[in-house]
This record gives sequence, C-alpha cells and structure tokens, in this order.
Amino acid sequence: MILLLGGEKGGTGKSTLATNLAAWQAVQGRDVILVDTDVQRTAANWVDRRNLWNGVPVVQCAERRGNVFDALRDLAKRYEEVIVDAGGRDSEELRTALVAAHKVYVPLRASQPDLETSLHMNELVTLARGMNPALEARMLIALAPTNPSIKETADVQELLRELSAPAVEPEIDPAALEAFAAGAREQRGAKGELPPWDRFDPSDKPRYNVAIRLNDYQLAMLRYLAEARDTSQHKLLQKHLIPILKQLALEEFESNRVKSS
Repeated sequence: MILLLGGEKGGTGKSTLATNLAAWQAVQGRDVILVDTDVQRTAANWVDRRNLWNGVPVVQCAERRGNVFDALRDLAKRYEEVIVDAGGRDSEELRTALVAAHKVYVPLRASQPDLETSLHMNELVTLARGMNPALEARMLIALAPTNPSIKETADVQELLRELSAPAVEPEIDPAALEAFAAGAREQRGAKGELPPWDRFDPSDKPRYNVAIRLNDYQLAMLRYLAEARDTSQHKLLQKHLIPILKQLALEEFESNRVKSS
C-alpha cells in the first residue's frame, strides 16, 4: 500500500507523522520503506540519524524528485508499505504522488491559514481522482488544542463537514507530538547512553537499582506520558508502557544476577 502524507502547508507535522508511522511499521515487523520527496530531506535526515543507533529496527529510505508515479508504483511491488513524505507545497512530486497513492492523509493545524490551503488541496485530490479513482483521502487535524476554551478545532471540523471531507482528529497535544518527533533524544547522555531507571516495588527488600535500555519508541512514550495533560492519555500510556518498563527491568536484573553467580 502507498500512503501519502501531503499538503500545501508547511509545518503541519507531515514528516513527523511519516517517520513515526514508518518506525512503527518497522517495529511491527512490516516490510516498509519511507520515501522522501522533499528537497529539505527532513525524513531522510531522520532515517540517517536513527540508523546510527543499534538495537532499533532499521527503516529503509529512498529519495525521489520530480515525477514520482513510476517510482512509487515500483516500490509498492517490492514492499508491503510505502510511506511518502511530500513537501508542504503544490509541486510535481505532490501531484504525481496523489495519482500513485492508495491513501492520502493531509495534516493541517486548527488555524485560518491551514483552512485556506485545505480548500485548494481538496481540489487537487479531486483532480487526482480523475486518474486514480480509488484514492482514499483524509484530513488529519494535527496539533489540535486540548484546551476546551479554544474553539479552532471545532471550526475546522465544521468546514471539513461542509467539504464532505472525512477527518481524523488525534487527541494529542502539541507537546506530545513534539516528543514523538524528537524521539526523546535529549534523554540521552553525551555519549549516547540511555538513562538508568529504577526497578521499585514496595514489597521488595532490599531495593535494587537496575539500568535498562529503552529504544526510541519507548523513550518517546515515556516523555509523552510525562507531558500528557489529559487523564485518558495518562491511562492509555500507563497501560502500555509501565508493563514494558517492569519487564525490561526484571530481565536486566535476572541477567545481572546470573552473571554475578
């Protein structure tokens, strides 16, 4: 499947979504490739940095410019998932990717400038469907404010309903999205060492301190949990992350005990 993250507005989270979707697919064992069609190389640079780290699934990346239709359709024959990061502008890359893609997600912020560009993007999708009638399109409201007093998100939803454009609204605040984008790199030391985490259970006597290693995804989840302001976000992350941390700590503890015996 070819999934395109595209749109005419820059700074809406296209590269962040594309890179994290590619990383998630790799973690799940899927045969995925990330295609960067933007001269800024945001996604390609991210892959270069990620692949320097040991212990994380490798994300394949290709760079294509100009008419990318044939290139994307060829990659779709060789990979299960092709995720395309297109630059934030009306370009040859964006238009030809729309004709090749099976699905397109158009991220936009809840702001007036983003709404204005979404109207023309809707026209581009309509034109692309003339040659690619099976194209599925979704508007994705990124960085949607979670403060109930801010009404921009509701305004965007109303406009999308008028356009009959299906929308996806992730319940995630800007700080959390930034955490995923950064990959929690600031948590690492100068030499790239990952921080120690305490294995603690009140019933344990004595208490043990165990250093465990977390991958990019787990670190991002941890920072997301720390910065999440919504109770449902806390519960969701705790449900998935805390068991991971406990299991990693126990495995490291058992490994150290075997080595010392």
